[in-house]
Amino acid sequence: MTGEELSSLFAFSVEAAEGSRKKQERFTLNLLLEGAPEDRRDRVLRTVLRDRERVLRFLLFLLADGDPRQATRLLRSGGQAGEGEGPPIMALPLFESLLHALERDGAKLDHVARLIDDLRKTPEGEALIPEGFAEVWDPVWAAREAQR
Repeated sequence: MTGEELSSLFAFSVEAAEGSRKKQERFTLNLLLEGAPEDRRDRVLRTVLRDRERVLRFLLFLLADGDPRQATRLLRSGGQAGEGEGPPIMALPLFESLLHALERDGAKLDHVARLIDDLRKTPEGEALIPEGFAEVWDPVWAAREAQR
């Protein structure tokens, strides 16, 4: 098993039976992961975010406005929002999503900042940041920091 395959998420299925009555519950817990390689998070990022389009989709996912279905469509789409669901993902208004997060939920921008900082640690990661993103991101992040 590689470091990228390690997960702190554990799926459980519990079944109870009494006579002819049965009840089954399934749930997932995010538990503390001990002993994982120190660079696990970076390795997972490099595996999952292997091109600019995936990075852009992940950024949009981080900024999604509380609708998990919308975020899931963005992550699963192959660069398209889907038939009848809107324009190609590259045409979606990333700048507007950043401004919306700045106004309503700055914590989303903190998640974006962490991702961008992680990507900027290496030349390979830096190359994955969408072209022109810094020109949009830097002023938004400066405004977020001024809010604190």
